[in-house]
Amino acid sequence: MEMVNGFEILKKRVGANIKKIRLIKGIEVKMLCLDLQISPAAYSNIERGVTDITVTKLALLADYLKVSYDQILDFEHHTQFGDGPEQQADKEPAMATEQHMEGYMVALEQAKEENRFLREQNSKLLNMLAQQQDLVKK
Repeated sequence: MEMVNGFEILKKRVGANIKKIRLIKGIEVKMLCLDLQISPAAYSNIERGVTDITVTKLALLADYLKVSYDQILDFEHHTQFGDGPEQQADKEPAMATEQHMEGYMVALEQAKEENRFLREQNSKLLNMLAQQQDLVKK
């Protein structure tokens, strides 16, 4: 019974990591599901840790999200396999900085695009107001 609970926690952590990476990258579920041909319900179950993720889907998601598999499987640098806490602590600052920088860069690019769009809308609105004022003056 204890092992089942461990697997449930593992599924939830994998799902949470996938969701966190997707959000950092600014990817919408709808687009991801269309691109990977996964139903939104099936994908939601993966992110919520309800369903096991297959190795194939893990590889597809890692490739789509442009991350390595170990980033999806990384659980706050605690692992039962491989490096101990000492070695993980050495890797933590570099990985966090790299991941955060990539997320910040995506967010910055999205903010720039939104800013351009809002400037265009503002310019159009000002032109419309100027045209209306010209009509009123005549």
